[in-house]
Amino acid sequence: MASARNEERASMEEIEAMPALLTWKELTRITGWSRVHVAKECREGILAGKAVKAGNMWQVNKVKALEALGLA
Repeated sequence: MASARNEERASMEEIEAMPALLTWKELTRITGWSRVHVAKECREGILAGKAVKAGNMWQVNKVKALEALGLA
């Protein structure tokens, strides 16, 4: 079975309009990853060290996230 992916990716204009701190919702739109994969990347992957857990939600600085993803 194929993994669930967000097929509706955000354009660069939409990304620029996003807030400075990204949540998993914005990150799924940018990357196409699932919510579970975003959390894993925040915890131990490409976004580790760039993400902060606030309560039960990860928040990532948009500039650092885009640099880590190779989009900046």
